[in-house]
Amino acid sequence: MFIKQSLAIVTILLATSACSLLPTPSYLPAELANQYSSSVDDEISDEFNSGKLDTSKWTYRKRAAGGLGRGTEFVNFAAIDGTNEYVSLKGIGAQQKGSGISSLKAVDYGFYATRWRTTGIKTDVATSFHPAIWGFWGNAGEVNKGISPKNRHTLEIDLMEFGNWPTPTHWSTDAPAFFDGKRIVATGSANESDIDFDGDKAVMLGAPNETRINHSDWTTLGMEYTPEYLQLWEQVNGQWYKIGDTVFFTDKNTQTSINKLHRNKCYWLLSNLFIEFGNKPRDRSDTSLDVDYFRFYPIK
Repeated sequence: MFIKQSLAIVTILLATSACSLLPTPSYLPAELANQYSSSVDDEISDEFNSGKLDTSKWTYRKRAAGGLGRGTEFVNFAAIDGTNEYVSLKGIGAQQKGSGISSLKAVDYGFYATRWRTTGIKTDVATSFHPAIWGFWGNAGEVNKGISPKNRHTLEIDLMEFGNWPTPTHWSTDAPAFFDGKRIVATGSANESDIDFDGDKAVMLGAPNETRINHSDWTTLGMEYTPEYLQLWEQVNGQWYKIGDTVFFTDKNTQTSINKLHRNKCYWLLSNLFIEFGNKPRDRSDTSLDVDYFRFYPIK
């Protein structure tokens, strides 16, 4: 009996030891493992598997150019499979309303990862909706949060933003800079005489030969935000790849660089707004921005 009990104990100990040695799945690109934490910041990261909005992390978006819907008609949860869910941000054309949620915490340097798709967006016609996953110095939320800009300079980071005016309808990744709350669009604009500017904004992914038009497929994007640069990544079949152009923080704003003064913490907004500009005919078909997860791995 003693021998059997001893063997059982040894077996359990070996099994426990073997389990502790199993490799922990990493959601970071392998080459970045030493640069960012292997654990997410749980105060802003969300797998969206709880079946309801986690109000300790998110608030409904409030301010917007177009109407915003509330409640489960506009922000609801659906199942991908038996264990995974996603948050679905609806746009209802007949009501001329979209929807959005905003983080309650602002973060800056780290690796961001999100898996998303849209529904109802057509490639060959301009849409009335504007899906986007983006960071800003204010969260435009019902529980309103904001940071105080340093030296009057701020930055917006559009990890994924649909243009709802061009055709074919597409999404891109860019980072407009602001001075005194006004977007810098030309040399010396917004009284920013200390910064030379060449172009409209810094662009990571958006040139005609890079523009993406895959709308309904699940897409996994990652982004590095460091004191030195912004770099976009995409995960395909479990493998991470760098995509687009690296945008560096330097002493001026161009299409490939951003003045270091603009670096700031960002609240993150997941939104699918109803926005129409001008008299151009637009498709008001119902849409959604579906987000499987949003993860933030702080820089070490």
